Amino acid sequence: MVDYKYGVVIDSGSSGSRIMVYRWINPASAKDILPSELPDMYFDRVPVISLEDNWTTKITPGILTFGSKPKKVWNGHYRKLIQFAEGIVPAAQIPETPIYVLSTAGMRLLPEKQRSDVLHQTCKLIQRNSRFLLPDCSEHVKVIDGSTEGTYGWLALNYLMGLFNRHSTSESVGFLDMGGASTQIAFVPSEAEISKHDEDLATVVLRKNDGSSHTWRLFVETWLGFGANQARARHLNALINLYVGSNPVTKRKVIKDPCMPAGALLKDYEYQGQKYSIQGTGSYEQCLRDTYPLLMKHLPCKEDPCLFNGVHAPKMDFEKDKFVGISEYWYSANDIFHSGGEYNFHTFNEKVKTFCDSNWDTVRRNSKKGDYLKLPERALLDACFKATWVLNVLHEGFGLPRLNVDIKDPGEMETDKEVKKVHVPFKSAQSVDGKELSWTLGKILLVASSQIPTQDARPVGITGKSLVDIDYDSDDEISKNSIAVLWWWFFAFVIILALLRFERRRLRRFYSEVMNVAPRNVKPKFKNVLASLRNSSPEFLKPPILKIITYMEVQSQVEMDMRLEEGSARASPRIAPQQSFLRTRSSINLATDGQNPSLNLEFMNKPFLNPKTAASLYQQ
Repeated sequence: MVDYKYGVVIDSGSSGSRIMVYRWINPASAKDILPSELPDMYFDRVPVISLEDNWTTKITPGILTFGSKPKKVWNGHYRKLIQFAEGIVPAAQIPETPIYVLSTAGMRLLPEKQRSDVLHQTCKLIQRNSRFLLPDCSEHVKVIDGSTEGTYGWLALNYLMGLFNRHSTSESVGFLDMGGASTQIAFVPSEAEISKHDEDLATVVLRKNDGSSHTWRLFVETWLGFGANQARARHLNALINLYVGSNPVTKRKVIKDPCMPAGALLKDYEYQGQKYSIQGTGSYEQCLRDTYPLLMKHLPCKEDPCLFNGVHAPKMDFEKDKFVGISEYWYSANDIFHSGGEYNFHTFNEKVKTFCDSNWDTVRRNSKKGDYLKLPERALLDACFKATWVLNVLHEGFGLPRLNVDIKDPGEMETDKEVKKVHVPFKSAQSVDGKELSWTLGKILLVASSQIPTQDARPVGITGKSLVDIDYDSDDEISKNSIAVLWWWFFAFVIILALLRFERRRLRRFYSEVMNVAPRNVKPKFKNVLASLRNSSPEFLKPPILKIITYMEVQSQVEMDMRLEEGSARASPRIAPQQSFLRTRSSINLATDGQNPSLNLEFMNKPFLNPKTAASLYQQ
């Protein structure tokens, strides 16, 4: 009889929380199971992870709503999810079944104190009210950073495509994810690039059921502020800044946006306490030009090749490399333009141009005919921007070549043999062979893999550049010794300020001069340090520390407004939760199973194609 292990992952986002219950064969008992009861080639594979159709559910709203009432997060939120999981995992195995509550960027919309309280109460209340295995809050209940999320996504994608079951680790597929707030990339560079960029790479170790370990060197990067929602907000805010700057005394608050169909109107868009009406002018070419500066391609990076926003990366060879994009890459291509799956630049580009140049009345008529999967009008208002943003990120940001633009069209192919040799470097997807692509699968794969007995000393997991999970205590891993040293430096700084009695103008100049030459990750780290110091400081020091933190927040906002107006922003302002609309179709209650015939992509049965010889496909 087969003995199973279980694991539970809750993905807690800003709009809701989703729970997944996974199952795999207990590796400790595998040798005692009859061969006929094991999957084919079981011992030459990584753990086989199962997620049945009815083993996942989602509740709304998100845990952001419990920021001011963290003690209610059990009864108001997690109790239903835990009861759901208890109905799936056998009662006798619940105490040995690990549970993970992992939040992504949406949780950062909460102030640090509220976020910490929510996560702390979440862990404590789950421990008190359930029997699931949750021994360490810092490991099991946390906010994960974008790089970790991207790595989990890469693991899930390559697992579903069966690439971890091969003896060689040289073949893998790159992972692209674009959410509402951020976008990520994760891929294994070529051997030559690995040797050049060793310090920029993370190390991923997985274990097969036979106890052997396998290692991949992975480049992972995340861009906060470059997701669909945040990019849209930066675009609109820049239009408003330019309009107000050129019309300082006007009371008219109608902003022209080329990234909406002509005649479309978005009412009551709020920016800096003012409400504006956004009116579409319907110009694809202008929209493409206006969204390009949002990539911040002009910012310097330490060495070539550079992607965008000053980020250096190993060189990607799109004649050989393969990438799959999920979330907005899929939604933007599939829901309105019906171009999900293999990426066809000509087809997608022409459909986007036609839509963006359309009149709003035409779009509404097409919607009533069922052309756009019955998406609400707000989604249609954002569709042109989303699609052009995806085009800019893919081609201008990551350098994906465009047929007849970046590379020569070799002419039409006539034989099946020629078509089979073709290599398409990018596909968008929501599933692989009908199985959903979710980063939570990558997390549980590491958990299951780590349970396999082995003589190999290499631990299963992720180590390396930028892969630091965020626990519920702080946003950065700062040692207690470092805190002590920084506290004394800060105390000396306060004394110096008091002695010099800086005027506001001199303080502003001092702050600007120091921060402008500092690395771009200094400000958030310094604010985190100040917050930690404030909590542990004597009462008489807390007010001045709070004033400095508040001053930094105000200056950050002022600097952001200036950079947006000048077209040189490094990051984007947060957008209000009610504007965070573009993350997933689940937020508008659209079905994702059984109603979309293109959902099940047969990745392993159809090759990625080469754009240099893909004329027959691109000329359809």
